[in-house]
Amino acid sequence: MNNLQEHFDSLHERLDGWGFSFRRSQIIRFNKYKKIIKYFNITGKVLENGCSTGFFTAKYLYPLFTKDLFACDISSVAIKKAKLKYPYINFRIASLPDLKNIKSQQFNLITAIELLNYLKYSEQIKSIEKIYQLLEPNGYLLVSVNIGNKPYFSINEIEELIEQRFEIIQTDSLYIKTYYKVIETKIWRLLTLVSDTTPFVVKKTDSKIRKIGKAIINKIFRHKLSYYTYGKIIALFCKGLLYIMPIALIDTVSKWINKEKERSVYIILAKKQ
Repeated sequence: MNNLQEHFDSLHERLDGWGFSFRRSQIIRFNKYKKIIKYFNITGKVLENGCSTGFFTAKYLYPLFTKDLFACDISSVAIKKAKLKYPYINFRIASLPDLKNIKSQQFNLITAIELLNYLKYSEQIKSIEKIYQLLEPNGYLLVSVNIGNKPYFSINEIEELIEQRFEIIQTDSLYIKTYYKVIETKIWRLLTLVSDTTPFVVKKTDSKIRKIGKAIINKIFRHKLSYYTYGKIIALFCKGLLYIMPIALIDTVSKWINKEKERSVYIILAKKQ
């Protein structure tokens, strides 16, 4: 098991993934993906990469592709949960750039949603090549990436990567960078804080302030009593806040104020030639 797999296994054990079902910022971009797919009337076999526990797969892709839908993730924990929730969908443990458990399928649509930044540049190139090989002629690639400093992308960087093998035919964006940094990240950190009973390890190399901070957090949050009592209440409160956020309004206003500064997610639909 590599470090990336361990990271995602741990994440899915604690929080059931990325909170797709309650983070309004995720739901709005899922709707954007679905809108693009429907606009171009894409049909046939579909492969979703990085499916997590299957929320997007089941709620957004399955209604469009009920018969020929495959979804994979690097995390065995995520796939186990996905299979339990949605047993009617074909979930597999696999990940880019190799997709070892995806054998000789020819797909009409392959997605790579917010996962390329976890790969080295050489692996990104290999991933694009692998997707190209698995697609039918005139098949589609749907890509979504975060815009920002490394390990994220600039628009030019992601477009140059995709255009090595594909023709870009549609793009879209989400403009919530300030909201994400100032509001959502803070709420998410509090949620993660109360969603685990594993205490923070106090290291000898930690500063005095850091040691005190870890000790306080462990005493207040990182034990079973807090997890099953007020931790649950705090977690529910955090999820509720993230769900009711007026992301569509924030997106519109942020785009109007500063389009380039506020662009947080860039979406590309590309076609195999």
